[in-house]
Parts: sequence; C-alpha cells; structure tokens
Amino acid sequence: MVYDVKKTYEIVDEMERYSQSEEALTKRERLINEKTLTLQYSDKIESSENSELINYRDLVLRLCETLLNNLEGSIQLIRQKHGTDPDGNLNDRWSSFHVNKIFIEDGRGKMIKLSIGQTIDQLIEGAMDIEIDLTADELPLKLNLFMEEEGKTWEEYFFKDMPAIATIPIFGKFKQDVTLTKLDLLERLASTVDSE
Repeated sequence: MVYDVKKTYEIVDEMERYSQSEEALTKRERLINEKTLTLQYSDKIESSENSELINYRDLVLRLCETLLNNLEGSIQLIRQKHGTDPDGNLNDRWSSFHVNKIFIEDGRGKMIKLSIGQTIDQLIEGAMDIEIDLTADELPLKLNLFMEEEGKTWEEYFFKDMPAIATIPIFGKFKQDVTLTKLDLLERLASTVDSE
C-alpha cells in the first residue's frame, strides 16, 4: 500500500480551512436546497416559453444527471467490491487493490475523465448555440489537468494506489461540482428570462 500520508493531511487541513469560508457556506446552502432551486429555476425557464432556453435547460439537466449517475455508480462499485460492515462502513477501507483494478487497470478512471470532459464541452457548446457567453473556467465542474505536466495521467493522480476510503470524498466532490454547475447554469438561464 503506497500513498502519501503527509499529502493527505495537507489536503484535509486545506479543506478544513476552506469549509469555514463564506464561499463554502454559500455552496453548502445551494447544495442543501438543490431540489427547490432546480424546480424554481426550471419553472421560470418553462414560463418563458422560449424553446431555445427550454431545450438548453433540458440539456443541462440530462447531462448533469447522466454524469451524477456515473459518479454514483463508481461509489457503489467500490462499496460492492469492498463490501460493508453492518453500519455501512467499507471493509478493508485502506486497501487500494480494487481502486487500482477498477479505475486504472479496467479503465474506469479514463472513462470518468472522458465523461467529465464531454459534459463540460457539451454544456459550453449548448450555451454558445443560444448565444450565452460561457467558458470552462466559469463552471464549478472542472477537469484540471495540471498533473499531466508532471507526467501523470488524470486517472493516476486521482486513483492510483489510493485507499478505497479516500475515493468516496473524491467522488463526493465531483458530484457536488456537477450539482453546482447545474444550479449555476439554470440560474443563469432563469435570469435571462427576466431580461427578455
């Protein structure tokens, strides 16, 4: 089992500091109210009767739901391979065997990277089609590839030799970013209804 404990503690410390920031509290509030906000924005877009806005809303909802299902499927696959105790905790949670097998050897990590990248591209392309200025930098969902400059693939950086227990928060972060992206785009569309 090879993983960097010091790096893990640094990440935890950074996340702890961030979690108390105003930005994090705002995001948390949006995530808690995700269903209400999604419905509110969707209804406003629907009321516009603008077929372009409605079609883009539907694209956003479909792409985000598909990606969320893929990410949740990865969490469930880890839980299935490791098994859980009666309290729902992963068995052998510090092992990286199944993580390496699933995400590196079997290529699921590469598939997730591709899925995230395609989702971002399609969201931006769809926004451009209806003349909404949108760049990848504006989306909470990002496919940061800085590790490739250091000679690692995206999937190696996130999954290689990663203990199973550490993958759950990684997927949780991806899922939050997808949900925040959905909410941001729906809010942007709903605000265009006001300016029509």
